[in-house]
Amino acid sequence: MEKMSIPTSHLTCEIQNYINNISDVYQVDPDMVTLAVYTATAVSAGKRVTTFDGTYTNRLSLWGIIVGISGSGKTEFANKVLHPILKKNAKLVQEYENEIREWDGKGKEPVPMDFRLHSVTLEALVEKINQNPDGLMLYRGELSGWVSSFGKYNRDDAEYASWIEVWDGHTFPIHTKTGNKKLINAKDPVLSVIGGVQPHIMKKFAKADFLGSGFLGRLLMVYPPLCYPETAPTVVFDENLLTYWDKFIDNNYKLSCQLTFNKEAKDIYDDFCYNYVRERVYAIGEESTDPYNVCMLEFYGKIKVYAEKWAGISMLLTCRIGSIDGEIMAKSIEAMKVFELYAMKVYSFIFNHSSSSSKGEQVRKIDQLFGIKNRAQFADSLGISRSLVSDYLNEKK
Repeated sequence: MEKMSIPTSHLTCEIQNYINNISDVYQVDPDMVTLAVYTATAVSAGKRVTTFDGTYTNRLSLWGIIVGISGSGKTEFANKVLHPILKKNAKLVQEYENEIREWDGKGKEPVPMDFRLHSVTLEALVEKINQNPDGLMLYRGELSGWVSSFGKYNRDDAEYASWIEVWDGHTFPIHTKTGNKKLINAKDPVLSVIGGVQPHIMKKFAKADFLGSGFLGRLLMVYPPLCYPETAPTVVFDENLLTYWDKFIDNNYKLSCQLTFNKEAKDIYDDFCYNYVRERVYAIGEESTDPYNVCMLEFYGKIKVYAEKWAGISMLLTCRIGSIDGEIMAKSIEAMKVFELYAMKVYSFIFNHSSSSSKGEQVRKIDQLFGIKNRAQFADSLGISRSLVSDYLNEKK
């Protein structure tokens, strides 16, 4: 299958150049950098920037996963992109430590306002959600530790369900056995996730309890082809671009706005939801129990939300506020189709899924053996669109 890349041509020249500079210095695929750039932007937007499509309001939080083998550079470049975020968090930690040293034990105890999570129990997560009105960021170089911790402290096999509530932004309660409060509500949670996972460890994300829950479908993953550099990098950091990125992130913390969609953007989005996504869901079928197909159904269930979120973040990365236009929406949908290909690659690896059993391969084999002369009639017989049949036939093996 021909390599597709997450589009960035609609972003400011400085952002495009920054992505390319980081990619060249660390010798990593630009898609990995782009996902980190979008997630960092989402974190800096917090709860203050939302999208509204006429029915639903969405915050811009993302759950991004960078899939790559050990030594592929996924942690080093992420640290660089997240530097202004981590610097701001470190400042908040220092302020809290200073307040604690000065606290006399009599007045109100200082509250830590740091927002970066690394390893956290469910109870601590709820406490941090309530302490940070502008949202949180979970960042780990190896995100498998995040999923492995589910149920580690409270033996709650359904802990992942609470994380789903966090993604959805729904207030949810947890019951505790210790402390003064036996019931704590996590109010209006907003959390972005970014980090790396080695391919073989991704199988930890495929626990039986997760399948059908929608947890995996909430992950936006990039899994570029393996590319080990033959020589040392010859590109150095562009200090002007690093300064630009720091100022860009700082300015986002000052923003507070709601982004809407113009008619052209809505029409493009509706076509994506009610044609492209709908056709693929029907092609799989609601009764499928194959783990690969179950995960793809979960992904299609959330990609519609992510299309709006991605469009909102793109607006910030074009230094615009107001109404999202058709170009931004089209680029966002193009990005979702790239994430779709990455999801297929990851799920195929996790479940040892053979493409020979896919509908696309079946369609191509039928065409090879018998020849599909009337695509419209053939599509009707399968209950899918002619465009989807064309996609299958045009897809490279």
